[in-house]
Amino acid sequence: FLLKCGTSRHTVFVDTISKNYQSISLAGVVFGSLSRLVYADNTLQLQAQGYLSVCNSSQSLSTSVGLTYQWGVYTFNGTLLGALRSISSNDRQLRLAPYSLSAGSSYSVVLSVSSMALPSIKANTSVNIDVLYRSLDVKFVGSRERTLVVGQTAVLDASLSSDPNRNNAVGVSAGLSFSWSCIQISPVVDTTICPLNFAQRNWAVGSKFDHLDASSTVKFANTTARVKVVATYNNLMNSSYVDVAILLNASLARAASV
Repeated sequence: FLLKCGTSRHTVFVDTISKNYQSISLAGVVFGSLSRLVYADNTLQLQAQGYLSVCNSSQSLSTSVGLTYQWGVYTFNGTLLGALRSISSNDRQLRLAPYSLSAGSSYSVVLSVSSMALPSIKANTSVNIDVLYRSLDVKFVGSRERTLVVGQTAVLDASLSSDPNRNNAVGVSAGLSFSWSCIQISPVVDTTICPLNFAQRNWAVGSKFDHLDASSTVKFANTTARVKVVATYNNLMNSSYVDVAILLNASLARAASV
């Protein structure tokens, strides 16, 4: 990796002392790209190595023994996040737990390498971290294909939808809002008809319902409804849907499930 007194091209700074035709160089290296794209729910892991090299006219020596490693995480504007701690017991490794960093933010991770034998010199390098947004995870409890017998009720439940950019951000309690729509997709597509009735009043205009209680009538037997839910949080939006086949009696429902 290092030849004689050379250093890796990833080394940002090398502190050198020269005396009596002798040079002492200290280099710090973070393996991999110096610019990373990650998600907030990922564990961030960086691995480092330091090298202390001594050269004179007759010999050279390179060692990684007796070096100390100090990590710092800074915001884009240069503020040190002193409360962030690595969960790794190896000081050559920075390991941050999921949700230590915020989605939509940029950070600089700075590594400082020093020698216990020569504490006056240090080598520094940095890695830029950009934390990307994930899409909202919008989902229904149960299958996306349902059967509903006329006169009975089916619960269309999207309450487990979540924002993976925040820890334990699930449903309405995490600030997610929901909007609903319903059309007929069988036997013919008709966007002006919803074959279902919902117990929730003003279900199509409200944003507080994370589930709907659906029923239907004989008029819509043997049709299929598609119910779509759109979840939003701030500027994030995603959707899912469930298809509900409306049957006249329970025996048809049992046959459809076989």
